Amino acid sequence: MGTRNLILVYHAGKYKIAQYSQWDGYPSGAGVKVLKFLADPANLPKLIANLDKLYESTQTDIDGFNAAAEKLGEDAQIIMETDEIVNRQGPYQTLEDIRAVREGAYMPPKFACPPLSRDIGADILQYLAEAQEPVPIQLAVEFVADTVFCEWAYVVDADEGSFEVYSSSERYSWLDSGRFAQFETRPSLLAKWGLDNLPNEAVFLHEIERTKMEYLDQEEEEGEEKGGKMEVGEKEDEEDG
Repeated sequence: MGTRNLILVYHAGKYKIAQYSQWDGYPSGAGVKVLKFLADPANLPKLIANLDKLYESTQTDIDGFNAAAEKLGEDAQIIMETDEIVNRQGPYQTLEDIRAVREGAYMPPKFACPPLSRDIGADILQYLAEAQEPVPIQLAVEFVADTVFCEWAYVVDADEGSFEVYSSSERYSWLDSGRFAQFETRPSLLAKWGLDNLPNEAVFLHEIERTKMEYLDQEEEEGEEKGGKMEVGEKEDEEDG
């Protein structure tokens, strides 16, 4: 589902990763992926050890990436029309084989250069943790301030040892903005955990949902107060008449 989000990793006083993603940004999607990555104690040390491999992409990198993605997509489209795919023959006998070709046809950037693709999402963490070669990236930190389009943000702070979940929805504007208070428009901090005290998936989703319910309770109280004031006004109008 098209839910734009941002995956950030803060280390040594800087954002080393600020990955823009186009899809599945809800806590049940990208949020759970980040949580599962952090739940494996071997993952974060591997990621931090690989941060020196990252470099900001140049226009040459981006041009090469776009050309490779275009070629990959064209090749996959040709394969999609072959008898082997249609009849599930040769190397395309399983649904998994066919799905891989389809993804290559419709999401070629994800395969041409995953870290420069909007499609990789929270999988960027595992990808970079396993990287063997230098990796081009794009830092999109300021996208977090675009509260119209950046719906969710997930921050792994390796310095502080924390995992934070932010939402840009106006309904949570009464909450603290945490580390993003310097931006004129900013998301709200819905939940935060220490990396040494991470919740399981059920608790993770429950805590975020509980914050949502607190908002609904607050909205209901405000509505009742406004309703009460309107009744007083209406009564006064009747007396004036």
